[in-house]
Amino acid sequence: MSPERQRQVAAALLILGAVAAILLPFISATLLTLALGEIAFSAGVSQLL
Repeated sequence: MSPERQRQVAAALLILGAVAAILLPFISATLLTLALGEIAFSAGVSQLL
């Protein structure tokens, strides 16, 4: 692989890493919130029944 190509690949990986570092906490927090909401919802429904 040529040095120029290696530089392009490294830059792309750095950008992908930065985007993942920004987005992953939001995604995981959203999934956690949905999971807790589902648990609370099912608990509420079982209380009503």
